[in-house]
Amino acid sequence: MSKENKSEGLGDSIDKLTTKTGIKSLVKFISGDDCNCDVRQERLNSLFRYKRNKPKCLTENEYKWLTDYFSNPKQFSHIVVKSKIGLMWARVFGMHYKKICD
Repeated sequence: MSKENKSEGLGDSIDKLTTKTGIKSLVKFISGDDCNCDVRQERLNSLFRYKRNKPKCLTENEYKWLTDYFSNPKQFSHIVVKSKIGLMWARVFGMHYKKICD
């Protein structure tokens, strides 16, 4: 399969399915040219991406903080630890981090 035909996410897969079954052309015929399918496709691709990016390395400051934390975890507040590790996780894996109230 060529790089152009590979699906990046769920939106691309749905687009291929609706194109091959003829649903896409039927929807365009009934609703006209603009059915916001491209917007939905991009939104689904961003929410349900098949291939994640490679994880990034820890920065020097993150590494030092984790080293300090694991050498003496009792010196850190539970709230600070959750927040710091959550932010590091989000940056390393390229994900969104939503703070949850305690």
